[in-house]
Amino acid sequence: MSGSVDFTNKMYNYNKSTGNYDFDKEVKYHEGFVMRVLPEITGNGFFSAGRDNKIFHIDIHGTPLMQYEGHSMAVNSMSQCDPTEFMSGSWDGTAKVWDLNTGEVKKTLEGHTHGTEVLTLPNGITITGSQDGNIHVYHQLVHKKSVKGHTDAIRKIVEIPSLGFATVSNDEFVKIWDYELNAIQTLSGHSGYVFCGTLLESGDLATGGDDCTIRIWNPASGAL
Repeated sequence: MSGSVDFTNKMYNYNKSTGNYDFDKEVKYHEGFVMRVLPEITGNGFFSAGRDNKIFHIDIHGTPLMQYEGHSMAVNSMSQCDPTEFMSGSWDGTAKVWDLNTGEVKKTLEGHTHGTEVLTLPNGITITGSQDGNIHVYHQLVHKKSVKGHTDAIRKIVEIPSLGFATVSNDEFVKIWDYELNAIQTLSGHSGYVFCGTLLESGDLATGGDDCTIRIWNPASGAL
């Protein structure tokens, strides 16, 4: 599934004979830009978050299963590690934990300003970061520690299982942290906003930035 500023989601199926993804269908449930798409961890479709403040759970056939409403501004981030719930972050400065089946908000985490990124992990740790540059760590949704991690907006939080997690920021830096918010590495090389990051199967970290480059890092050594 993909999402777009044209308010739509498009669905594709993998074609084993050609190795390509073939277009299946377009669905339109949002009334604003689609900000983020997240696969549901049991394989039963996707979550789609929008600038209309809404989140939809859409099954693999394109049918909406549930609508989640509670944020007061655009939803820009989502994370899931439990099949019964998921978490979202919003421009309203909050992160919310949702009951997947009922659509109810189970808990709201406050303390940020503007767009909030979320990462929730099976070990009970949740990390949030925001445009305010702050990082908060929670254990079982109880706040444990905060640091001023960046001087500009945090755009993505990526799990690094062997170390902790990475944050990427508009301040052009990528930083590696342990779960106690001790800084392990500061990765410098981008010459523009760093928008995104993902962990590769090799264990390396890939980041993409406004400088039109993708950089591959060893998160432990900091080597590019």
